Amino acid sequence: MLPVIATERLTLRPRTPTDIDALRRLWTHPSVRQYLWDDEIISRQQAAEMIESAIESAGRDGIGFWGIEKKGSPGLAGFCGFRFLKDSTNIEWR
Repeated sequence: MLPVIATERLTLRPRTPTDIDALRRLWTHPSVRQYLWDDEIISRQQAAEMIESAIESAGRDGIGFWGIEKKGSPGLAGFCGFRFLKDSTNIEWR
């Protein structure tokens, strides 16, 4: 499991299945999806699969993604983290 990281203004916490709808809203926003999904609007099921994959990777490999919350503001402000590039041991960060 990934640690919770807290700063003066932000909390980074491991993603959970309860983040599906909030992350999908971020991921389908036009200014985000053009960079992450080649402008494809992903389904809720695709979002759920991505989150599950990140949770599994965190448990298995010790790397993954965090949800970013601004202190004093409800909901997710964004996300960040690490993952392996497809078919590689090289790590990509976002």
